[in-house]
Amino acid sequence: MDKVYMVGPEGTGKAIIVIYDIFGFFPQTLQGADLLADAVGARVLMPDFLMGKPWPADRFPPQTKIEEAQLQLYFGTTANPLLTIPYINRIAEELKKEGATKVGVLGFCWGGKLSIKCGSQSWADGVAAIHPAMLTASDADKIQVPLALFPSVDEPVEEYEGMVKALSDKPWSDKNAYKVYPSVSHGFAAARANLTDPDGKAQFEDVYTRTAAFFKDVFES
Repeated sequence: MDKVYMVGPEGTGKAIIVIYDIFGFFPQTLQGADLLADAVGARVLMPDFLMGKPWPADRFPPQTKIEEAQLQLYFGTTANPLLTIPYINRIAEELKKEGATKVGVLGFCWGGKLSIKCGSQSWADGVAAIHPAMLTASDADKIQVPLALFPSVDEPVEEYEGMVKALSDKPWSDKNAYKVYPSVSHGFAAARANLTDPDGKAQFEDVYTRTAAFFKDVFES
């Protein structure tokens, strides 16, 4: 994993690991990382977890049974969450060694599933997921840190509301953040963001503002 997009000040003791969606590095996702670093005053890192093998954006959503099978195979191999979590753990450990006292994780779509899984790790101080995929209410069971969850109209909102409710009695629940974005589609804050559309741009900016506020609150506690 040689390629890492890094932005933001060093030496602040604050770091955010960003897990892109399956389309990898996209200008919109990098722009979001820039916004987050500036607003939080943290070092933001976006490693190439897919190791140069992102899923082609023009092949999503799959149009045939064959493409559906290929995508499922991709999630079981290159984008297998069980294979990616160890990489995230190693990055977090290195950040701690380098002086980070607060570490958060933000993920989109597939990356949202991974960020939620990081919520059970001892090094994590807060996790956020924007238009996450593949989550179920049971994913909340092992979360031990504050959660920010921002689904679009395309996600199973009732399932995600169940996650938030399951965490409502935690001692840190006052730091949780949740908002549904009903006017935009899955991917609105990452590779599929439409920043030429006024509402798409407004919701993009809003969700990053809320995500930054979440991490600032978590890091300052």
